[in-house]
Amino acid sequence: MPRACLIPIILAIAALPAGAALMVAPEYLHLTGAAIPLTFWGGIGLTVLLILSAAGLALKGEAQSRHEPLRMAMADSSFWLAIGAAIIAALMAIWGNKKAAIVVALIACLAVIFDFVDRRWLTHPEPLETSLSSENARLDAIKWQPIINDQKQYFTNIFLGNNGKSTVRQWGFSGTAAHGVADPDLIDALFIVFKTKMRAAKPSMSEINPGQSDTFISIPNVAPLLQLDDTLITNYRNGAVAIYTFLLLRYKDDTLQAGKFIYGEKCIYVVKDIVHFCDNGHNRNYISVD
Repeated sequence: MPRACLIPIILAIAALPAGAALMVAPEYLHLTGAAIPLTFWGGIGLTVLLILSAAGLALKGEAQSRHEPLRMAMADSSFWLAIGAAIIAALMAIWGNKKAAIVVALIACLAVIFDFVDRRWLTHPEPLETSLSSENARLDAIKWQPIINDQKQYFTNIFLGNNGKSTVRQWGFSGTAAHGVADPDLIDALFIVFKTKMRAAKPSMSEINPGQSDTFISIPNVAPLLQLDDTLITNYRNGAVAIYTFLLLRYKDDTLQAGKFIYGEKCIYVVKDIVHFCDNGHNRNYISVD
């Protein structure tokens, strides 16, 4: 049985006996006075907390299946239970009711133990980046067309195609071009800047369906374009200078959870109008949490 189903069941089953055990604690610990109402209402509170935790974990699984974000982890509930029980135990000790303080302190210890176990073995942080599945959309650059216009400005027309199984939605892009030998650290920094710009930019509301390949963009796509001179153009034609184009695509599809986007990093360099792909780790597609 999946852990996501097993844990809520265990919590729901344990709720009533755990609460009942705390409610009758005065009998087997021989507690008197303020300890009796404290353990009684504490048992009810523990039962309610465990049932609510079980319901929360069950809803968590349902929310994930509906691509909704998680609001609160089980470890967070046990953390706050431990804090609350520790405060009550301290107050009981101050008031001189040592037996009640011991009971509440034990509850705090159990909550701390569960918090540790949950964070260490039960809760696994989701990686920041994951690979695309066969069901995702995949927006690829299917053709690169380098151009030098009459004003000696360089840009690249890039034809895009959706080679995935889902429709591309809320898509956008950012990029630039440069000549010379590109520094790897500079390229890494460029893609960080592109990602920051894309998060702030308004995405396109147009859609690109699976198999559709009639969309094209240009990089650079705003003035000023990459301005060349006669010497640079001659060196480019002779193969002495390479011109780099960097592109970052960002989009969603129908399979993604809320807060996640697909990123496509593209890097090419052109020599004598021949396109080469960069060997620097920036030709890849991945899913990332924003």
